[in-house]
Amino acid sequence: MTDPTPTSAPTPRRESPGWVWPVAVVLVAAALIAVVLLVSDRNSGNEQPTTGSTLPGTTDLVETMRAEGLTVLADLVVESGLATRLAGLGPFTVFGPTNEAFAALPPEDVDQLKANQEQLQQLLAYHVLKGRFFSADIPPEGLEVNTIEGENLSVTADGDTVMVNQATITDGPVPATNGVLYVINAVLVPPSLAPEVPVVTVPPSPTLPLPEATTTTLPPTTTTTAPLRNLVDTLDELPDYSTFAELLDGTIVQNLLRQTGPYTVLAPTNEAFEALDPDVLEAMEDDATLRNNVLSGMVFTGKITSSDLEPGPITAVNDETWEVEITGAGADLTVTVSGAEVVNPDVMASNGVIHGIEAVLLPPDFTIPTTTTTTTTTVPATTTGG
Repeated sequence: MTDPTPTSAPTPRRESPGWVWPVAVVLVAAALIAVVLLVSDRNSGNEQPTTGSTLPGTTDLVETMRAEGLTVLADLVVESGLATRLAGLGPFTVFGPTNEAFAALPPEDVDQLKANQEQLQQLLAYHVLKGRFFSADIPPEGLEVNTIEGENLSVTADGDTVMVNQATITDGPVPATNGVLYVINAVLVPPSLAPEVPVVTVPPSPTLPLPEATTTTLPPTTTTTAPLRNLVDTLDELPDYSTFAELLDGTIVQNLLRQTGPYTVLAPTNEAFEALDPDVLEAMEDDATLRNNVLSGMVFTGKITSSDLEPGPITAVNDETWEVEITGAGADLTVTVSGAEVVNPDVMASNGVIHGIEAVLLPPDFTIPTTTTTTTTTVPATTTGG
């Protein structure tokens, strides 16, 4: 900031127009109000839920753990193989035990977990929820939330203290690019692992009061404060699926996905479309019938979440049948649909669910249309005459 004391001979004072000071006062007041509202909203935990990966934050959840000092947790996440998922699109909510919480576990139990990757994955996955969870009132009876490990966590509140099972939330919510992190003072043990891993808590530091933003429960992003949008509008908000959304524009399939449904959409990523033969993509862009046929092959009746998927055939609204394959377990679980891996599952909409896939599903009899001066031929049973 420049020192207001002049260092040289003063220059003659110039009179400012009469309107300058009132305008300046208004602008400064507006800026101060904006800052106060922003700080107030942040401190009260009223961050508005968002879709996709647009939550404020500059690092993914794994790097956010390290930034918050949860280095043991971050190292174990990497060692378990769960890091790839927690660094992906998400979004997820992570309840992260402190280094002291892990240190309180018997060393032999930690060694046992490190020697058994499946158990380590199970333990860590029990700390992770699908979606972003923010502060709101806890019902008197508490709240049960499902983890990606498959078993439930119990969330309760007693005054300014919020408990997740036997652990106390001591800090958070800490935003990440793909979710949100809460710091807890104990390692959460799923009931199925309870005989192998003891429950040990570390008393919260008296110098670290529970942040105001975590004095109440953690409801999902599907609260009435941010109602879900329909499948078309939800796709429009996902930057990694913009090509699919653009191809939908003006099609019969787009009209279908605005209806009550519910429907399930397998949406290829932008990279999946880039990997196509350019002639195939051009043909889809130019031929509305062909485009509708391909896109409708990736839409299914009903709301089919990732937990509902089972190995075997699945039939799209255009009667095209694909094969679902499920391999691995825990963090290594892989779901493919006729060879296209599901890379971003369970993006919820008001009338269904979207699963991101890494390849475009083309009908087995798909052919690039051939154009003559009078006739365009598309895939069988969908032809247009000249």
